[in-house]
Amino acid sequence: VNVAAIIVDPNVFVTGEGSGPMSIECARAVFRFVVKLQETNDRLAVDDRYRMFREYRYNLNPQDAAWEILNLLENQNRVDWTHVEFDTDGDAIVPPHCAVHDRADRKLVAVSLTHEDHPPIYNVSDEDWLEDEGIMFQCGVRVIHLCEAELRGKYQAKHSAKP
Repeated sequence: VNVAAIIVDPNVFVTGEGSGPMSIECARAVFRFVVKLQETNDRLAVDDRYRMFREYRYNLNPQDAAWEILNLLENQNRVDWTHVEFDTDGDAIVPPHCAVHDRADRKLVAVSLTHEDHPPIYNVSDEDWLEDEGIMFQCGVRVIHLCEAELRGKYQAKHSAKP
């Protein structure tokens, strides 16, 4: 059985529940991705200070399927609590060449760098990951965009509209 560790940006769970800026087709595909988490043996890699888990919980409703799937993963010991250091501002500490612009996303980068498998980060709607593609490449962290064509289209439309 092939087991992979993965990191999930909170926007994946939010989009899977039908919220956020993405199309209904994307939301449906992401919902299938989230539901499939319970059917695979994949492990969710998060920081050992519980900050990612708190962010998941904050953005989800206890009635959401994603909330239940998080409970399931935690109860089945399918969560890799990965040690991450945080600075006095509460930002995850990463090497300078890995310092993505969104400080809140640094904890995901830190988990990928620290975890023995260097798992990829799954994203749906966060355009910051597109802006930081060069940084992620230099750093050796993979970001997988679940609705990549739609995300890139939104990003390009927004950035081509600027004077």
